Amino acid sequence: MKKNSYSFAEHFSDTDRFGLHVQEFWRDAGQIAIELATAANRGDDLSTYWISRLIEENVSHALLRDIFDRVSDVYVTSKLELDIDKKEFSWVYGPENFDVYPNAEKFCALMLVHLINAGIVEKVKQCERDECGNFFVGNKKARYCDDKCGSIIRARKMRKQNKARQALWT
Repeated sequence: MKKNSYSFAEHFSDTDRFGLHVQEFWRDAGQIAIELATAANRGDDLSTYWISRLIEENVSHALLRDIFDRVSDVYVTSKLELDIDKKEFSWVYGPENFDVYPNAEKFCALMLVHLINAGIVEKVKQCERDECGNFFVGNKKARYCDDKCGSIIRARKMRKQNKARQALWT
């Protein structure tokens, strides 16, 4: 079994590409979605590619096949960890060899696997304000990445309506 992988810490330590530490990969899917969107907003090409496809295609057969083709040779296993402060054990999931992590492309695709399996794909969005276009994680009705973008669009709409009303009276 040939493994095409890098040491995750070695590959990402200098750039902090995804803002994730090695053992945080298998944490909350919502946090992973935020990290993926943040990486895309910072200009990371892989994150931008995958998150754009996810938003445009949703969970299409083509997207699923492309993700599968990239990660089908990654084996996931679990190991038991002890949190002495909480006085509890927990299972941590990750690649078969916890010292060897997939290359950047596989890692990004694995993040999407986690999002799809958690059922939060519909929360990953792109800001509808043309000048912005940032990726973000929000509820189903969210259209803008933050209040500032929403305010700008609402102000434009109001100005346009006021201008139309004034044109009627002149």
